[in-house]
Amino acid sequence: MEEKPKFKTVQEVVAANEGLPERYLQPLTGGHEDQPLNGPVPEMDIPSIDLSLLLSSSEEGRQELSKLHSALSKWGMMNHGITEAFLDKIYKLTKQFFALPTEEKQKYAGDIGNVQG
Repeated sequence: MEEKPKFKTVQEVVAANEGLPERYLQPLTGGHEDQPLNGPVPEMDIPSIDLSLLLSSSEEGRQELSKLHSALSKWGMMNHGITEAFLDKIYKLTKQFFALPTEEKQKYAGDIGNVQG
């Protein structure tokens, strides 16, 4: 089994007083060279999803599914029907995970450079 490269945890970085790694820093302009972070919010293209197309196997249906994935990734979702009890359980499990020893958490580490996982 290939061993993943080791990375420092947030706790290790803070304890060593090393400062924030470059890969976590965003440009002051937030990606828009002429748009400062504390400036007005630019006009946004809020997606509109046609739910009737989501079950279609057509190209139009695949495009709509792609739009849904993008919208959920960028904007989120509300009134989703997930109970407060379930969300509380997820929160507790998350806290338990981050309380694990570093070696145990390393087993689930994502690839370095990948923002997901």
